[in-house]
Amino acid sequence: MCWENSPFRGLSNRTVAGLFLYENLMIAGMAFVFGLLAGILLSRLVKAAVLRMFGMTFTLGFSVSFQTAGVTLLYFAGMYLFALHKNKRRLRKISCMICCITIGRTKAGFVP
Repeated sequence: MCWENSPFRGLSNRTVAGLFLYENLMIAGMAFVFGLLAGILLSRLVKAAVLRMFGMTFTLGFSVSFQTAGVTLLYFAGMYLFALHKNKRRLRKISCMICCITIGRTKAGFVP
């Protein structure tokens, strides 16, 4: 790619992609964990409200269905990979636009 020969070199595309992937994995992991915990808490609150409407007693307990958590993880991973693919295409377009602008400035003699 023409970006390697540009006087405006910074981090390589591979390094930027790696940093972008690492940052997104950290954010996705935290979002999944906090979302799962919030979902468990909200489901307990809704269950308590429904049981109270029907005059039944509710005992607070903690249970996690690992099958449901696994399916949630699969859906989350699918959405994450879709967003990552979309961002990859967007970064590629931006990189091409920057390359074209840089080449145009270099040929016109506008590069400092």
